[in-house]
Amino acid sequence: MNAAPRLLIALLALLLAACSQEVPTPEEMVRERIEEGRDFAANRKLEQLVGMVTDDFTASRGITRENLPTWLARFYLASRSPQVLVRVREINADWQTAKASLIVGTANISLEQLDFDNFRGRLLHMEIDFRFVDETWMVSRVEWRDARPEDLARF
Repeated sequence: MNAAPRLLIALLALLLAACSQEVPTPEEMVRERIEEGRDFAANRKLEQLVGMVTDDFTASRGITRENLPTWLARFYLASRSPQVLVRVREINADWQTAKASLIVGTANISLEQLDFDNFRGRLLHMEIDFRFVDETWMVSRVEWRDARPEDLARF
C-alpha cells in the first residue's frame, strides 16, 4: 500500500475522532465557569475574579467593574474563612446568555463537611447573569440577598 491511501485513512480517522467529541452544553460551561470563580474567590485571586466580569458589570450595593477590586479587598479583610461554599440551585442557559441561581457562603469547614441543618454562618442567595463574550462566559450582573430557609429547601 502506498503512502497516499495511508495518509487519507489517517486523516479520516482524525476527522472522525474530532467529530465524535462531545461539545459541552451552555449549562455545563456555565457550571465550569462558576467553579472557576469559586476557586478564584477561595484563593483570593482578585485580578482573576475581576477578569470574569464584563465592562458594563453591575451588582448589588452599587458595585461596578471599576470599584469591584476595592470591594473584594474589603470583603477579604473582613472575612477570614478559608472555604468558599457554592451550591448551584438552577441554571438557565442558551448559547448567548445564562442566568444562575446559587447559594454562596464562607466557612471554616470543607464542602464535604457542610450540613445546612447545622450551619452557623452567613449564606447568600445570588442571581448571576452571564453573557457569552469572545468564547468565554462573562458575568454581567450579580444580585444577592441573605438566604432564606426556602432557598435551602432544594438541597
